[in-house]
Amino acid sequence: MQSTPTLLRILSVLVCASALQGQSYTFQAYTVPVPSDPDRRDTEPGGINNRGATVGFFEYATKFATGFETTKLRGFKRDADGVIEFPIIEPDDNSFYTEVLGINDSGTVVGYYGATGFQGFIRSGGVFTTISYQPGGNTVVAAVNNKGDFAGSFGFQFYPEHGFITINGVMTQIDGPDGKGAGVYGLAEDGSSVGFCSQGGFMRGPKGNYRILTLASGLAPAPTGINNEAGVIVGVYEESPNAVHGFVYNYLAASAPDSSAPIAITTVDFPGATVTVIDGVNSKGQLSGWAQTCAGSCGSRFGFIATPVASQ
Repeated sequence: MQSTPTLLRILSVLVCASALQGQSYTFQAYTVPVPSDPDRRDTEPGGINNRGATVGFFEYATKFATGFETTKLRGFKRDADGVIEFPIIEPDDNSFYTEVLGINDSGTVVGYYGATGFQGFIRSGGVFTTISYQPGGNTVVAAVNNKGDFAGSFGFQFYPEHGFITINGVMTQIDGPDGKGAGVYGLAEDGSSVGFCSQGGFMRGPKGNYRILTLASGLAPAPTGINNEAGVIVGVYEESPNAVHGFVYNYLAASAPDSSAPIAITTVDFPGATVTVIDGVNSKGQLSGWAQTCAGSCGSRFGFIATPVASQ
């Protein structure tokens, strides 16, 4: 395990996110430094806690003695002061993937690990606990709140078949309003969650009421994070493979959760990026995500934290 206060790439710029709400953000970009692999430093952050710490995973290529090359993913945690802990690896370190997706204020992190099948995990106080809701299948833990409740997806397929929320140790299976399955990607303090189902992106309130999220443009938003203290849902929507945008939706200022009206979002793009993905939001409205400034899979994804600029 390593830690470093050195960021290989730090940018601070102001950009107007949208004329809709007039919100601007200060962006700070960073990558996880992987000295042994200078050409493959893709960094993809996920959640962010109220202290400004973010988590995510980075990708690098590795070669076997036979010359065969493959890709490994490893987790990381970045504190608000820029110190990065990496790599975060499942205890046996015998799989290709350990992805960290969520973090709460106590530093508990969640994610999944595996090679051909995935198991979810919770790491608290340095101790890994495996979470498996589908024996012989896949479980992904995507989010954790300050109460220690967590959420994610499980199923036999690579893509999510069922979402779940575990509150006070009790797991509830989450499917879409049509009962055809779902994936849960964000969990708030009050038990509200967001995810994706066959009908599109959704918000599920703490009492179990659903709202399918749609945009007036007809494009489908994919929500990835929620914070009920800020009253905000974040996520991503795609116009084309090289025009992917992050978004922020103030759901507390909107109509009732079961409304079918299109939602009014603020589009957030990292300056000059072709792809901007927002995966997390904290109570201060800070955003965590990743971006790239070239087209296609060009091996240049970097993480960022976007901090709202106070209105003058």
